[in-house]
Amino acid sequence: MGCTVEQTESSTTVTGPIRGGLKPIPEVDMETMTDAFLTASVLAAVATPNKYGATTRIGGIANQRVKECDRIRAMKDELAKFGVVCRETDDGIEIDGRGLDLKEAKEGVHCYDDHRVAMSFTVLAASAPTSTLILERECVGKTWPGWWDVLSQTFKVKLEGVEPQALEKNGANGSNGTSRTTKSMFIIGMRGAGKTTTGGWASRILGWPLVDLDTELEARVGMTIPELIKQRGWQGF
Repeated sequence: MGCTVEQTESSTTVTGPIRGGLKPIPEVDMETMTDAFLTASVLAAVATPNKYGATTRIGGIANQRVKECDRIRAMKDELAKFGVVCRETDDGIEIDGRGLDLKEAKEGVHCYDDHRVAMSFTVLAASAPTSTLILERECVGKTWPGWWDVLSQTFKVKLEGVEPQALEKNGANGSNGTSRTTKSMFIIGMRGAGKTTTGGWASRILGWPLVDLDTELEARVGMTIPELIKQRGWQGF
């Protein structure tokens, strides 16, 4: 991509090109480091088109569809907010770089409660022409609780907190200013343990919708659970 990389036994130092000088990579297989594709994607987004094109193709990352979220789809959807065109492939993603000509992500970046999504888009936000709202900022605590401190203190990135009430008032959490639930709670247990009862309590206290899997399954197959088991057996259930 046009960077200078120096390695020792204990460190790696990367020096970038002049601002706006990153180059797209026609093909890169990231099967041996799939979790790093998110960072590679945001770098590809600001790569400057050249005579060979603007597209970086990342492959070998099919397992990233079943992480904290479908990360390939997440990168495609969230990069689109910056005006970056992406295409999903069977085992990867194609990103058309647009240099530093990024659009303002007015709705903010939805991180799917995924630490790697949040950290990757923070890198992109540092190159954006205007401030970028990163939602679910606490999710970085899974792997790097001090992420925001390092950005501010070491890299001098200007950060400013936004209260949830302000987000709802300005409509950042959903259309027409309505609040949108961005987290889920899964209650798992043996039959008769009280999952539905506990779920009902949690739903009323938190104001979140409740989805009971038995009820959802009955609605989808058009029969009751006992009828389903009688017809298809436990394996079918």
